[in-house]
Amino acid sequence: MKKEAAKSPGYQSYKNHLRSALGTGKISGDWVVALTELIGRESTWNPQVGNKKSSAWGYGQFLSSTRRQYEKKMGLSYKNPVNQIIMTAQYVKDRYGTPEKALKHWDSKGWY
Repeated sequence: MKKEAAKSPGYQSYKNHLRSALGTGKISGDWVVALTELIGRESTWNPQVGNKKSSAWGYGQFLSSTRRQYEKKMGLSYKNPVNQIIMTAQYVKDRYGTPEKALKHWDSKGWY
């Protein structure tokens, strides 16, 4: 993870949200570093940030259609930042298998 992370205003809140997400048991502790890097690249650890060119927003930058799909699948609300992390982890698992593979895709495409 980049050294600038600790300086990002959203990073400290993200760490608290991540701690809560880990406490649910729905995210493996060995995913923390890579998932945190991915979320940092996508949203600078801001659960409210939106994309001006699409409907993407939140930690995982979910499009509206992805948000609806994962809210239904997981029975969670994406409006909650802790749930955003849980849902992002599930999306990564479903689509890439691991956050490291999602980061590899991000490195080549600039998105995951």
